[in-house]
Amino acid sequence: MRRKIFLALGTLNLVVAGAFLANYILLGNVASSVQRMVVLYRVHSGLPTVAYAAAQLFSTRDVRFAGDIRREMTTMDSLLKTLPEDEQNLLIPAFERLRREVDSLLVGLPHRMPRRAEFQKRYARFTRNSRPVIQNIQQAIEKEVQALSRHIQVQRTLAFLLMLFALSATLLLPFLVARWVLQPLQHLSLALHRIGLGDLKTPVALPDDPDLRPIFERLDELRRNLEEAQKRLRRMHGEPRA
Repeated sequence: MRRKIFLALGTLNLVVAGAFLANYILLGNVASSVQRMVVLYRVHSGLPTVAYAAAQLFSTRDVRFAGDIRREMTTMDSLLKTLPEDEQNLLIPAFERLRREVDSLLVGLPHRMPRRAEFQKRYARFTRNSRPVIQNIQQAIEKEVQALSRHIQVQRTLAFLLMLFALSATLLLPFLVARWVLQPLQHLSLALHRIGLGDLKTPVALPDDPDLRPIFERLDELRRNLEEAQKRLRRMHGEPRA
């Protein structure tokens, strides 16, 4: 019995420790995925900012918007470099095409504002070439965010199932221990009850558990001794008095 209990406790400890370790890893993956989603959303929101600043630069000819565009491009470039390599490979080529369009638009700025006709041509080319690039980047980001959302949901489900499994194992152990301990004790109680009622012929069933078997053997020995004593008493009472 002790071996079974120790084995059950050891198994439970391993299960709970494994569940917590797996949850720690899963939650770390979830945190990493959420961080990547934040970066992608930030880049996603930065693209319209660049387009808006370019439109304002064209309409107002205020060179401060050129600085806004460059700062936003630098920020998005830094954010993209924090992503895993596979996501960088997906997004950075398109982002580099956008950068070339921005550089072409901002040639000479903010030191010298080109003439309106020249800048109008630049802006028209920038709008024509950058719009599909921005759309492609946004679509790629949206797909990646959807994939991350599914990944996070799967990780959360696995974490919940692991905790549920650990909790089930924790609740199941007392029932197993109670069964291993109480069932032999119930057999012992029934054997004592039979002996108390005078049933000395029914042998005491011996359990397989080596820890409890000696107790049942001594009880069965007591039953046999009582049975022999009872037989001797009957023989003595059956003999004629002197």
